[in-house]
Amino acid sequence: MWRSRLWRFDDKASPYAYIAPFFLVFGAFGLYPLLYTGWIALHRVEMTGLDSMEWVGWENFDKILHDPEFWTSVSNTFLIGVISTVPQLLVALGLAHLLNYKLRASTFWRTVVLTPYATSVASAALVFALVFRADGGLLNWAIGLFGIDDVNWANGHWTSKIAIAVIVIWR
Repeated sequence: MWRSRLWRFDDKASPYAYIAPFFLVFGAFGLYPLLYTGWIALHRVEMTGLDSMEWVGWENFDKILHDPEFWTSVSNTFLIGVISTVPQLLVALGLAHLLNYKLRASTFWRTVVLTPYATSVASAALVFALVFRADGGLLNWAIGLFGIDDVNWANGHWTSKIAIAVIVIWR
């Protein structure tokens, strides 16, 4: 009698015991920071400490929605997303189609295609910093062979967006 009750309890409770650690970790590292950030967003907070929080309600959101720099950053983010997503999708579909064929050295080509996923963001940033450098970067050297002047990839309005899109597409 006792064993059958214990077995039924174990049968009903064990699935919850298996998923409980996920909910504990998610609550501690996902949900709590999200809710706390929302709470802090409704206060005026001094960077010296959280002990001097003053309730301001929606004032912070009103301030940011009327800030022209915020809308510039939103439009830049949207534009870079569009500039990088469309070519990324086309290149990915084309490469997937090519890699499905029986190619000579197919393992090599698959490794070449999957290498960006294995490299860290920091190493990719260093490589692209050398490629897009304004004074003596690899890309400026290459276009200099055709008699084109150096391009300041980091500070130009459109050139910086193109450089970021290339980095996003490569990753």
